[in-house]
Amino acid sequence: MTIEEVVRVAEETARGASDSVRVIGVTASPEGSQYAEIVIDIECALSQTPHRISIGVFRDAPRTDVQQAIGQRLRQHLQECDTPLGGN
Repeated sequence: MTIEEVVRVAEETARGASDSVRVIGVTASPEGSQYAEIVIDIECALSQTPHRISIGVFRDAPRTDVQQAIGQRLRQHLQECDTPLGGN
């Protein structure tokens, strides 16, 4: 996948996860590497400021694998950011 395709997949997955998720950008590793980092802001109910997370993906992985990796991390973080400290 190109960086543009990773951005598109990340944005589609973010829209499907929650309106509170926004893709900030994608950075590529040096030439020759297929690794990329997706930077995402998540508006959390229990926080005054957005949580910024990064999700690493390999651009040579199948699109469905990239979507699943992004979706899994987003779901995990959305669940955590809406849970008060101490799990109450």
